[in-house]
Parts: sequence; structure tokens; C-alpha cells
Amino acid sequence: EIRWYNPKTMKLLGKVSTGKNPRGMAQSADGRYLAAVSFDEGSISLLNTQTHEDQTVEMPTGSRLVGIAMHPGPDLRIYVTDWTKNKLIILELDSHGNT
Repeated sequence: EIRWYNPKTMKLLGKVSTGKNPRGMAQSADGRYLAAVSFDEGSISLLNTQTHEDQTVEMPTGSRLVGIAMHPGPDLRIYVTDWTKNKLIILELDSHGNT
């Protein structure tokens, strides 16, 4: 689970699920998106850090995601490694974080 707090009061401001057994996180170059991969559920949780809206991208059944990185440029592109299928998955997202 991803949680964010007020740094002065340490009051919990919000949280979103990352699925079972999260294995990695990555942030977009502009800091607008934070993504986490779930090993057990084979999904990617994507959080818009400005609006706090989140979405889950489900991968094909049997996926075991272990690594994640985001493209360093202006394009919103997520790279994920699948441990069981020995593949690199590339997700291209629009400017609103939609696949």
C-alpha cells in the first residue's frame, strides 16, 4: 500500500492499494505518477501524485512482476519485467495515465 502524509503533522492524507506482495516502485520524470508492481496479483498500480487518482492495470493471468522502471523522458512509458514468462512488458500511457 502507498500512503502519503502531511510532513508537519504526520497526519495520514490518503492511501491506495499496491496489490499483494509489491516488488518495486518507479516515479515518472516529472514526478506526476508513481507506479508499483504486485508479484502475487500480476498487476501494476498507478497513482497520480497530484490528483491522488489511482488505477490498476491487470497483466495476463500467471504474470509475476518483479521489476519496474519509467521512461526518463516526457513520454509516459512503464517498463515491467515478468519473472515467470521471462519477458519485458512495455506500457504506453496517454497524458492522463490511461493505457
